[in-house]
Amino acid sequence: MNGFATYALREQLIILSEMMKDNLDNRTAVLQLEALYTSISFCITSIEKIEKRILDAEIKNGYLKMDIQKLKSENKELIKKVEDLTDRIEL
Repeated sequence: MNGFATYALREQLIILSEMMKDNLDNRTAVLQLEALYTSISFCITSIEKIEKRILDAEIKNGYLKMDIQKLKSENKELIKKVEDLTDRIEL
């Protein structure tokens, strides 16, 4: 999503605000528009929180991948040392 969904929803909020201004004499319409406005605002907040959690998870995933590569490298070094020690013992 990377913010595109929230842009579209924010645009809808602007439209709803204008519609509320145009319908000030119709209390029922204003109440329904306010309910929609609140719902869309909640959706925007939820999307932003989810996107942040995704970004945080991607960052954490990147660090974990680096840790895995480091451990693989250390493991190769240890295997080499074990092989060297085994060769020495056999001699």
